[in-house]
Amino acid sequence: MESSSFNLEDPSPKSRLIMDYMKKLDHGVKSKKKKKKRSKKMLLNPWDLIKDKIPPFTGKGSVDDYYDWELKVTQNLDYINCEDLTKVKLITLSFEGYALVWWNEIALQIRGMMRASIKS
Repeated sequence: MESSSFNLEDPSPKSRLIMDYMKKLDHGVKSKKKKKKRSKKMLLNPWDLIKDKIPPFTGKGSVDDYYDWELKVTQNLDYINCEDLTKVKLITLSFEGYALVWWNEIALQIRGMMRASIKS
């Protein structure tokens, strides 16, 4: 009758096969968990990904200040993959002061033009 003891240093071919199979299963489970974590990150709102990285824009300051702000915004928007309309909405969330007033005026004009084109 064979002994039922198990030797880790010199496993039998059958034991080695089972150990390899269990390692593959363990690796598969770990990779699935990583994929789930990645997919959960992708389900986040795009604003949640970059909201702390886009500085507020007031419309005050020099041209250099504007270019610095624009470069920072472009850099952050390149990080996320979304449509242009979503990017516009994300950018306008950072507007403050005069820039916010200016944007609201533009948005009203656009809505007015859309209503006029629908009526005609």
